[in-house]
Amino acid sequence: MRVIFDGSFPPEERLLFAEIAASIDRGERLCFLAREAGEAVGFAIVLPLPDVPGVALLDYLAVAEARRGQGLGSALLEALRARLDRPGAVGIILEVEPPHTAQDAAERRRRERRIAFYQRHGIRLLELARPYMMDAYTETGLLEMRLMWWPLGPAGGLPSAELVARCIRSLFVTVYGRSPDDPALREMLGEARM
Repeated sequence: MRVIFDGSFPPEERLLFAEIAASIDRGERLCFLAREAGEAVGFAIVLPLPDVPGVALLDYLAVAEARRGQGLGSALLEALRARLDRPGAVGIILEVEPPHTAQDAAERRRRERRIAFYQRHGIRLLELARPYMMDAYTETGLLEMRLMWWPLGPAGGLPSAELVARCIRSLFVTVYGRSPDDPALREMLGEARM
């Protein structure tokens, strides 16, 4: 799993693997693991947002390079949806890299394919008035990302602007350990209109 993790995400988007494993052991994150012949070939890691009931972050989804394009990512998404779509569930939020910030054409196509993959599963891009900025796990500062939403439960549809703002606050404070008074957070929350 570690090899897949390191090969699938850039350093600025990777929480320390040991921290993820410890979080899974403590029950804070859920791990969906796909194996073949005893070897990990893909995984999904989900973090229920403790201060936004019914909402979880799809923290990581990755498939071994040799197994991509064979339905394994779809199977992982189906498994996590089956587990999370329970009474009280509202939705799953995702952070994805925007194609327009890619360094080259090949990376832009990868990002576009990733977004299209999620959209084929009913996951929708959220249109915010201002760019969403993710806190990087390296010293690079904030990274522009796009937010996506996978509705769960009977209501379906896109989340309200208020729910999006609560999710952004939770991501910044709970996931990234930033202050609730962080200027970047306050700017995003002031502009979290849909």
